[in-house]
Amino acid sequence: MKKNKVIKGRGNEVLAENDIDYLARFACLMVGVNVAADAAERLGMNPDKNNKWIKPMVFQKYIDERYEDMKFNIKRGVLEGREDASYSW
Repeated sequence: MKKNKVIKGRGNEVLAENDIDYLARFACLMVGVNVAADAAERLGMNPDKNNKWIKPMVFQKYIDERYEDMKFNIKRGVLEGREDASYSW
């Protein structure tokens, strides 16, 4: 069984590397869905009633492209306490 790498943050925050991976992927998905919903609204679609704007492969590509950056930002901002408004997640 593979041992999880533990990352300690400021205060009592302790997260396993797997937790950060999960959080980074989930945060990418949330951002991607918001971006796609905003684009659908700009095109005149109602995202609540019409699901033609949902493209799973596009979301997966967005997550894959944004994942490392999001993971870096989570480690930097949440765990190290160095949040930067110009480079936040």
